[in-house]
Amino acid sequence: MVHLQTNQYGWKSDTVDQLIDNAATEIDPTKRKALYTQLVDIINAELPLWFATEREFISVVNTKVHNHHNTARWPSSSWFDVWIEH
Repeated sequence: MVHLQTNQYGWKSDTVDQLIDNAATEIDPTKRKALYTQLVDIINAELPLWFATEREFISVVNTKVHNHHNTARWPSSSWFDVWIEH
């Protein structure tokens, strides 16, 4: 999965990246919450300051639009395979 996020300070964590991927694809709400809790705990321990943002995405599509919402982060990710039926 491709991460489309802003990292202005160059901080990197393979563990956190994996948690982001796992949480984004976990369909069980309890398990997803536990993964995000783990992610926050690691970030709070390793970074003295971080800015978490919550974005609300509202999407509307037409029945002629195909391959929409096919990734967990669809509203903010690449739409390379979206196509419109003529």
